[in-house]
Amino acid sequence: MRSFTDIVKRKKQFSEEGFFMFLILLFVCFLPFAVKAISWVIAVLVLVALFDLLVKRKKAHFSFLAGGFILLYGLHLAGVLYSSNREAAWFDMEVKLSFLLLPLVVMLEWESIRKYFRPLLMAFVYSTLAGMLISELSALYRFLQGSESIVFYYERLSVFLHPSYLGMYINFSILIIFVFLQNNILKNKGLWGGVMLVSLVFLYFLSSRTNIIVGVILGVVMLYSDRLFIPQKWLKSLLLVAFIALVLFTKNERFRQISAPNLDIKQMDLNTISSTSARVLLWTSSLDLIKKNFWTGVGTGDSKDELSKQNVQNGYEKLGSIPMNAHNQYLSVFIKLGIFGFLWFMFLMLFPVYLAFRTRDLFLFGFMLIVGINFFTESMLNREAGVLFVLFFYPLLVLANQETGSSVSLISPNKRIL
Repeated sequence: MRSFTDIVKRKKQFSEEGFFMFLILLFVCFLPFAVKAISWVIAVLVLVALFDLLVKRKKAHFSFLAGGFILLYGLHLAGVLYSSNREAAWFDMEVKLSFLLLPLVVMLEWESIRKYFRPLLMAFVYSTLAGMLISELSALYRFLQGSESIVFYYERLSVFLHPSYLGMYINFSILIIFVFLQNNILKNKGLWGGVMLVSLVFLYFLSSRTNIIVGVILGVVMLYSDRLFIPQKWLKSLLLVAFIALVLFTKNERFRQISAPNLDIKQMDLNTISSTSARVLLWTSSLDLIKKNFWTGVGTGDSKDELSKQNVQNGYEKLGSIPMNAHNQYLSVFIKLGIFGFLWFMFLMLFPVYLAFRTRDLFLFGFMLIVGINFFTESMLNREAGVLFVLFFYPLLVLANQETGSSVSLISPNKRIL
């Protein structure tokens, strides 16, 4: 029989762990809604994690790969030293502070986090779905008040986040639901299948082209899975063709820009600076800038200034008139840090893919697919919405893979949830 002291200790331990997990759940639930409000949550999480390490001597799980972004943060810090624009450099370091803090929190508190792996993922799904619902209701309200139907598209549809980031969140939520269905965690396959389908349709109206492409790839995986709820192969093919047709052959203006990009800078409207045409020109200037600063880059704070100058030199005066990033995370890292920072970043992106293939870890592979493709068209790590998402789930899924052989193994099939 346990003594009273043992019972008190266990209750205290449960209470402390419960407080930490409440903060983690708060962090995950805030992601699709209030990115700015998360900073204080991270601050408390770091304090709790350090207290557990230094005072309670709690066992930490350090991983070279899971903590890889800490080194990348150090390289950005070194890049401040040779930046001319120190104000921009320090602002970038502030945005990327989670490179340092979130991997530390995950590694220091891994024993607690792994117990709540499944609820954390489902909390993210519910929060993302809530963000979608609020955005749709907001658009409907504005439409009924007399606005045009354009309120159901792109930036006018997304209330809380830029469409690229919300689209990335939605795709990851679809992946979570899919893996949970495969492992018989969610009991109502028809309901959750409908949620995935609605999410894919929402992606179309959100008009984030990159994430629509990612959604199609995830859709192919889901439709042709023998363990999903659609048994007839002809029906799977019909649904796949119908969705691709919806994406490519309807009046979605943003997808028509891909098939016929306008590369004439003289005819380019600054209001369409996010178009495919503008990105192609930005990437051209980025490559020219990389050639000039191959070894060390231009520094953490000078990328926008130097890219603007390069745009002007290349004859893209309209693009050069606005300080812009490369709209490509890979090029952005190369411009700032040079070849050595770029190679380290590529290692962080590619080695988890190898681990996922080797261990058949669908969570890790799907996450790297979603993030990796988005990095081709956006500098996702220049905004908090991208930094917080990537720097929480990257070390979480990498550490889960390394500690258990596959992050999917942390999902217990013994209990089902709605």
